[in-house]
Amino acid sequence: MKDNNQPLVSIIIPSYNRADLIGETLNSIKAQTITNWECIVVDDGSTDNTHEVMVGFCENDNRIQFVQRPQDKPKGANACRNYGLEICKGQYVNWLDSDDMYHPEKLQKQISSIQDNEMPFSVCKSYVFNTSIDESESLLLKSQKIKTQDSFNDFISKHIIIPIQAPIFKKQFLIDNDFYFDESLQAGQEWELFARILHKETNYSDLNEPLDYIRNHDNNISNNISNEKYWHYYLARNMLENKLEGNLSQKSKDILNIFYLFIFKRFTRLGSFKYAAIVYKEKIKKIDKLSNKEKRLLKMGLFSYKLFSKGDSFLSKVSLYK
Repeated sequence: MKDNNQPLVSIIIPSYNRADLIGETLNSIKAQTITNWECIVVDDGSTDNTHEVMVGFCENDNRIQFVQRPQDKPKGANACRNYGLEICKGQYVNWLDSDDMYHPEKLQKQISSIQDNEMPFSVCKSYVFNTSIDESESLLLKSQKIKTQDSFNDFISKHIIIPIQAPIFKKQFLIDNDFYFDESLQAGQEWELFARILHKETNYSDLNEPLDYIRNHDNNISNNISNEKYWHYYLARNMLENKLEGNLSQKSKDILNIFYLFIFKRFTRLGSFKYAAIVYKEKIKKIDKLSNKEKRLLKMGLFSYKLFSKGDSFLSKVSLYK
């Protein structure tokens, strides 16, 4: 079944209670035109019949492995992804979510692109679908752009979006640069990792065609908007700043400051005053492009919402889009 003349590709899938969907994901991997791959499904403590489903796939195809997240690692997809990277044997690595799918030529086209152009990684475009990838009228591009002349800044400002399954990396590139997921984050983890990667390397291969499919459904974490999720978005950006301390351009800092102002206003308007106060103290007070008057207006807005549940007359007067 394997072609040992091909480089081995490691596909790493964290899974939690996806017995009803992971079969489609695995079948899309088995349909790849490249056959020399290993698929490592790292279970995060599923309570459904994921184990029974996976036993069937493993017995029928020895390229598929089913392992449990070690007990000494924290619960969550990030730890599962990192563990998969630690134990995989491939020359190339692709992280995939347990409800998404591949185009049959994804591995072949992206690996060829890396090899032909001598790049550390390749990124393809991605489709978003609702119920079936065969319903072409319902397929939407996740992002129109996956590479620009200023990929790092365009990525952190969300002008380009790179979902987790889109890049295929040389494993040694990840290991040499200590590119692992931050296991403390519950949202924004791929953004934080890919931002660090793009800060290090913007010379990568981009394929201007969709080669994977992202399932859009109610259980998808990216659809669940909450203050807790936005708090982790804030933490992700704060972590990025700390890890790249002294190596961010003014343009990059300005982009992050626009986000900090947005998130401060959001927390204030929705009553998450504890989070708003932290963002104000840690970030807003330090933004040089905001005058002392503007900072006072924001503080007044926070207190007004806290006391009277309104205060937009203060918040709306402050902007960084100048």
